[in-house]
Amino acid sequence: MSAPTDGCHERLALPTESGSAAGCLEDTLPEAGGAPPRRLSAEDVDEGRPVNGDARALFRKLPCVLSIPVFGTAVEAFGPKCVLALGLSEFFGKGVADNIIRGTMFPMFTYTFGAEAQLYQRMSSLVTFGYAVKPFIAMFSDIFAMFGYTKRWFLATSCVLGASLAVVYGSLPGELSSVPVAGALVFLTSITKASLDILTQGHYSRLIRRVPAAGPSLVSWVWWCVLSGGLVASSIVGPLTDRRLQRVAVYISAGMQLVPTVFFVLNWYGEGRNRDERAYDCKMIREEQQLARDAERREEVPGSSLDEPPSSVGEQDVAPRIIPCCCGAFEVNQEVFHRNKRVVFYCMLLTFGALVMVLITLFGTRLHLLFAGLITAGLLCGLGFAALTPVIAKANMYTFISRTAYIQLPGALDNLFMAGPDCFPGGPNFSYFYYNTVGSIIGTIGGIIGVTLFRYVFSKRSYRLTFIVTTLIEISASIFDLIIAERWNRPYVSDHVVYILGDQIIQQVCYMMHFMPTVMLISRLCPRGSESMVYALLAGFAHFGRSMSNTFGWLLMEYVWPVQSNIEVGPCDFSNVKWLLLFGHFCTPLINIPLVFILIPKARISDVIDAKGRPIKKKNEEAFVSGGAPARQGEPVSG
Repeated sequence: MSAPTDGCHERLALPTESGSAAGCLEDTLPEAGGAPPRRLSAEDVDEGRPVNGDARALFRKLPCVLSIPVFGTAVEAFGPKCVLALGLSEFFGKGVADNIIRGTMFPMFTYTFGAEAQLYQRMSSLVTFGYAVKPFIAMFSDIFAMFGYTKRWFLATSCVLGASLAVVYGSLPGELSSVPVAGALVFLTSITKASLDILTQGHYSRLIRRVPAAGPSLVSWVWWCVLSGGLVASSIVGPLTDRRLQRVAVYISAGMQLVPTVFFVLNWYGEGRNRDERAYDCKMIREEQQLARDAERREEVPGSSLDEPPSSVGEQDVAPRIIPCCCGAFEVNQEVFHRNKRVVFYCMLLTFGALVMVLITLFGTRLHLLFAGLITAGLLCGLGFAALTPVIAKANMYTFISRTAYIQLPGALDNLFMAGPDCFPGGPNFSYFYYNTVGSIIGTIGGIIGVTLFRYVFSKRSYRLTFIVTTLIEISASIFDLIIAERWNRPYVSDHVVYILGDQIIQQVCYMMHFMPTVMLISRLCPRGSESMVYALLAGFAHFGRSMSNTFGWLLMEYVWPVQSNIEVGPCDFSNVKWLLLFGHFCTPLINIPLVFILIPKARISDVIDAKGRPIKKKNEEAFVSGGAPARQGEPVSG
């Protein structure tokens, strides 16, 4: 991922790497005036309406492709190879492989390894701890280029390594003693999937900066592939688990993660060489600095001429300093590190905190886990104010606390819903096909509803109102879990109906309504040139909060309200589930409401806001965009 170097780009003025044939697409149409055809990279940008070289050839043979919604627009700008590679990589990696690993955690740990509810609850945090390492992956790939590329070979390595780890995980002996090893393998394979995800996001963020008009289509295409992959994963996991073939599902996930390797070997992403990319980024930063100095000179000396010799102050600070190491296998991008020292150290600190929590989760006592969780959370939240701007640090803290405050209880609820008649007589007794496959399909519909509500109801409301409403709806939705746990719906209403209404539809609506304004807020606050790294940092912190939520849920089950459940044997005791729900789903999330007024800016989602989180008046927006943050060539300026 190209976090700190993701400046806005114009047409690449540097010579392209002749050896990167896979990344250069032949433009078969001659230029106006009989000029010879020119080669377009997957990252090239034309003024006006950008059309990729391979896309023109494709549209000549298959004109109908251009009329395909979303896909056609993305192909027109970035080319069929690049667009297909981006979408299919996310489909197989984040969509299918990752969701299979997540979906099989319950049957693998419960049915295969024989873990009880509380042990499964403890291990369930490891999959999201893997995603908390995202910022380190982003930072490492930005600073260290492997074999001349910052993403290509890291992506290929992550796919091969992730598939290998999944095969080992699926082959472990079906014994309780395998649980710690299985947990470690889940964490490691999740890191590889997080690598595929964040490096792909970093690459298409660069593409979008060069052809911003096609950005929404490309992002929509990628997310459509991710959601489709999730549905495919659910259709695989449910039926196989009901036949106790969850190991087969894990092996399928390994195969799915291996598929995108082909795209990286052939460089269908069209990634440029590291030296060219860094030189180009530094060129853009120097131009921005010059524009900013020119604007300051106009303000200080009215009527001053822009024909004066440009100042060279600060240009050496952004000169590309690339040091080869390991016999040329790696290149160190020094300027990336120097421009983002504080963020880099904070990424390393977050990664260290995640590793500490993983080790204690696997091998520590409950007292170790309690103190480690509290100390790590406090240190990371506090040190965020030293590494980030105050507004971003506050948003980061709110995201972490809001994710942590809604206590995740998979050990209690998964066992409650899936327990058989011997374990929970008269209980829901869901099949895994219904619980996972049907539930995921309905949940996808809920996510679409959440996106629609955000677009048409909350997109012009304030951040504070949106987060408060989302919190209240999320709390209200938990009543459905309580109804099932206490059997209040029987015999009048089916458990299946209550489960779908609450856990799948309303919870997914709330997730999207919380996720989208957070993305909008961060997009307004991220400093130019460091957007991707800051995004990765905040995403990793959100996953860390989700993992801590699982950890605190386990501590509640250990210290206060234990749940006795071995659903393969029975009997089970779910009498404390109601107290876990009342505390973790009703009481603790209420802390989000006062925190909104402390940590979230007082602005509407549609507002342009400055670095301090204050909304900018309409008449000043154009001056802010063009003066305070100069627009780069090739990008439209919002007015």
